[in-house]
Amino acid sequence: LGQAAKQGLLSVEDRAGMIADAGALAISGYQKTSGVLNLLKGFDTENSFVVWSEIIARVATVQGAWVFEDKSIKEGLERFVKDLVSERAHKLGWAFSDKDGHIEQQFKAMLFGAAGMAGDEKVIAAAKDMFNKYMAGDKTALHPNIRGSVFSMALKYGGSEEYDKLVKFYHTSTSGDERNTALRSLGRARDPALVSRTLDLILSGDVKSQDLYLPASGLR
Repeated sequence: LGQAAKQGLLSVEDRAGMIADAGALAISGYQKTSGVLNLLKGFDTENSFVVWSEIIARVATVQGAWVFEDKSIKEGLERFVKDLVSERAHKLGWAFSDKDGHIEQQFKAMLFGAAGMAGDEKVIAAAKDMFNKYMAGDKTALHPNIRGSVFSMALKYGGSEEYDKLVKFYHTSTSGDERNTALRSLGRARDPALVSRTLDLILSGDVKSQDLYLPASGLR
């Protein structure tokens, strides 16, 4: 079936459905994890946003299931994602224009975020540059489509300086959408001290009760 998909013999719906089924079988233990990963490796020439969305979602569920495994395994899964998506992410780019259709914009944003969170150095460097310019007051430096990904990368690959900037941004922004994105991204910090700060923030009273799940979901 994987070979048939690569040869263009399966519809978009069938390709996405096959990936979803293979992922569900692996997560539930009815199929080896290596089986679904080998299947996904064959989709490096895939062009459909729907199929890529399913690929990224299924790898994320595998990563979630293996979250308490050895560091080497988790890093290996990140490298797998990077190898899978980076070339396509670079090809599509992360510049947005009015000429882009809605699906193309979603496609660019999704691959940019997946590649960067998996360790793609080119994407991370671009994200850090956008983050610093945006926090310095240049609101044109960061497109809303990738704001969450850029914030998340700044926290994952940064430290207390980036964390402090995002906390300040949360307290000063007048946009509910921006504030929610900042809250969710705070949970991406990996330093145990910053994780503790996020937990303290959740219980501090500074976050509305209906928004408590946002930083908690980032920590998850």
